[in-house]
Amino acid sequence: MEKDQPHGENTRKELLEALKNKIKDAGLVLISDYDKGLADKQTTAFIIRQAKKHKVPVIIDPKKKDWSLYTGAFLVTPNLKEFREVCNRHQLDDDDLPGSGKAIREQFDLDNLLITLSDKGMMLITAEEEFHVPTVKKEVFDVSGAGDTVIATLAACIANGFELKRSVEIANIAAGIVVGKFGTAPVLLEELQEAVLSLKF
Repeated sequence: MEKDQPHGENTRKELLEALKNKIKDAGLVLISDYDKGLADKQTTAFIIRQAKKHKVPVIIDPKKKDWSLYTGAFLVTPNLKEFREVCNRHQLDDDDLPGSGKAIREQFDLDNLLITLSDKGMMLITAEEEFHVPTVKKEVFDVSGAGDTVIATLAACIANGFELKRSVEIANIAAGIVVGKFGTAPVLLEELQEAVLSLKF
């Protein structure tokens, strides 16, 4: 049985020291936060601070109710349910994705916010614009792993120097591929390349 409990101080020191040594050489840091206790406020703040020091982007898949943990991240990627929950906690209109998304981005000093919208695609909110990426039309067999596919593809693209909007578009295509498979399945590089080319991207 999983237990959500804080780690001991010695474990924390070892973890932070390992992170400090690794982050400086990383192309990107991805925090997939399942709210099980490891990515607590102190650890997450340390990761973001160290990453900024070395100009390493941090992407976070959020699960915690307290978004102050994510302050200063390069990109946070809530699904629509998670976005609405944070809007409700801060008395924002959860139907106004651009307006409330901008407010959330500014409140938590996020460089960017990406709201995944299931069959409606995604909305990227940056300091300059709101950019909606419609879903790639495809028969859906299973949505398992779609969110993980999105954030993993985003991370791979950004770490390899792709511009953010293009990374979002490619991640959207990858999500379209994975929902067309049964169960949790990987998206192969060859099929992603083929899908990108077929869409004349």
